[in-house]
Amino acid sequence: MLRDEDIELVKSEVNMRMLAEHFGIHVNRAGQALCPFHEDKRPSLKVHSGYLDHDGYYCWACGAGGTIFNFVMDYCNLDFEAAVKYVAAAFGIRITEEQELSPEEKSKIAHQHRMRELNAELDTMYLKALSALAEKIQFYENLKQVVEPFEGLFCWLCNQLPVLQWQWEELYEEIYGQKGMMRHG
Repeated sequence: MLRDEDIELVKSEVNMRMLAEHFGIHVNRAGQALCPFHEDKRPSLKVHSGYLDHDGYYCWACGAGGTIFNFVMDYCNLDFEAAVKYVAAAFGIRITEEQELSPEEKSKIAHQHRMRELNAELDTMYLKALSALAEKIQFYENLKQVVEPFEGLFCWLCNQLPVLQWQWEELYEEIYGQKGMMRHG
């Protein structure tokens, strides 16, 4: 059983922005992000990163909203007590509840945490690959503008550009799919 003091301690130590970034959700400077609860192509999730009463999230598109604990409950499919324990464990906050986490709960939290870390690394690798392809396409486009039309290099560039653009589009689809969100996680 959790004590109210434990819940308040966790709320005072972790804000919604920290929690969103823990789950690999990029929050821009305006406090907006892609909502993980529906197909979102433009940021519709507003993240309030104050503490205590002014902390939480709200999606203008799907209506999802609440506290850091509501977010974890919905995102990880946990009950309230497990959500509080998850946040405490994920951010290294010691709570003095009467019962310790069961080995099964500890294992589940550790597994979820590791999966989030791996997904964040995978996101970074995919985005670097997309960026490198985009830079190569831009370089070829710029080079095409300065070489003489119909010379060997010009023709080679004209042949390479559609292939690179196709590769970029395929990689983009592999990463984001039709939903416009990372497929894993």
